[in-house]
Amino acid sequence: MLLLGSLLVMPAAAQTGGSAPATDGGRSLPLNWRIGIEQLKLPDGEQIGLVGASALVGVGNGWFAGPIVFGAASGQRGGLFVIGGEALWRTAGPAGSRIEAGLAIGGGGGAAAPVGSGLMLRPHLDWSWPVGPGWLGITASRVDFPRGAIASNQIGLVYSVDDIFRYQRAGSARSAGSGQRSGFGFDRFWLLAGQYRSKSGNHGYGGLRADHLLGNGFHVGIEAAGAAQGGADGYAEILGSIGKEWSLKTGPGPSALPAVGIRAAAGLGGGGAVDTGGGPLLKLAATLHWDLPHDLALGVEAGRTMAPDGSFRANHLHLALGLNLDRRAAGGRAAAAPADLRADTVEWAATLGHFPQMDYRNGSSDAVQTVGMRLSRRLSPALDEHLQLTGGIHFAAGGRAGAYGAGLIGLALATPLQQQGLHLGAEMLAGAAGGGGIDTRGGAVVQPMLRAGWADGSQRWRIGVGQIRSLRGDLRSPVVELSYGAAIGL
Repeated sequence: MLLLGSLLVMPAAAQTGGSAPATDGGRSLPLNWRIGIEQLKLPDGEQIGLVGASALVGVGNGWFAGPIVFGAASGQRGGLFVIGGEALWRTAGPAGSRIEAGLAIGGGGGAAAPVGSGLMLRPHLDWSWPVGPGWLGITASRVDFPRGAIASNQIGLVYSVDDIFRYQRAGSARSAGSGQRSGFGFDRFWLLAGQYRSKSGNHGYGGLRADHLLGNGFHVGIEAAGAAQGGADGYAEILGSIGKEWSLKTGPGPSALPAVGIRAAAGLGGGGAVDTGGGPLLKLAATLHWDLPHDLALGVEAGRTMAPDGSFRANHLHLALGLNLDRRAAGGRAAAAPADLRADTVEWAATLGHFPQMDYRNGSSDAVQTVGMRLSRRLSPALDEHLQLTGGIHFAAGGRAGAYGAGLIGLALATPLQQQGLHLGAEMLAGAAGGGGIDTRGGAVVQPMLRAGWADGSQRWRIGVGQIRSLRGDLRSPVVELSYGAAIGL
């Protein structure tokens, strides 16, 4: 349940006064980006290097909460991932330091790690000092999979950077009119579909990427993808990236000429019998992208991916459909007048899922429970508000499929996100799923859903029913999903 609470900071703060009015008329909350590394000990003496990254939003009185993701970075368990939520309390320490205590709860697994149902608990105590633009400290933690064989105490390192989360109330007619980014600061979102080709075999993948534009064609971002075809179901990767683009357009206005670029990425990946060793992954690629009407874009990328600690070496090629999120910053275009900028409502939610009849490769079936998060936004400001882009990610936290995870995205026809009161909608999701012995055979799945819920201020409650189906495997299971989250203007 901590995951549900950790993603509800926006509705709670907005309605109880935890947010502060920004100088430009919008609202803001403290935001803390965090990354940590530690080494877990397994019962047989095996060790796993674990990296955790989170984005925690301040909710008042020293409390922060938000999503967190963990991944294996050394050892022999590349592909071990856990996603969840964290609540953290902060106070001032001696000599300008600060002390933090927190609890993370999540679900996941992978790489045949002994995680049982996938449920993970991580209480921790941190002591940090100012270093450069952020805070560097030591963290004492316990990582426990209650129904698995991992229960480890360790000391690690943590580095954090303070920032600001800017937003408006859901349904605000217009943006605050400043040149500052809102939300988590991403300007562009990409939906990816492609293929890895290697000597050991080929597999298709699908994923997402979010970019933050730095100016002069430079951008940084984060991406996540999973296997969707070719016998590597259960493979997943999460990376950070940096790139540079050069526009070939010779003047203002639309052009058939693309922007050309290069992109490098580094992060973690593995699972699905793909040999990434302890998990580190590197990419280098050339890119093309064309701007389309309605704030959309089309991209092509070709490059090379390698696992320094394993045997995985592959060429990759993918197509991408992009959506500009922060219109003011996208593509380095000049800011429009404040009166021309509209705030778009975005809905974030934490989810609890129940799959009563998940089919395994050995012919058995059993119930699986998952934790996750989902995001919904109007597809484009120029299109009908009932047509929405929606998607999410979830990992097993109950049952006997601890390594199972899925990433899904699709279109919804639903009540406008900013509307109050009753909400209804239908959606079709597709993506990649696998792991935990679940029979997804290649990883590609579809998940049609019907949803109903209620909106009160910025708070959103939802219940969804549907079915998940593997395109090639035997997986067929009903789905019941509960979600609670926030709708805010960005």
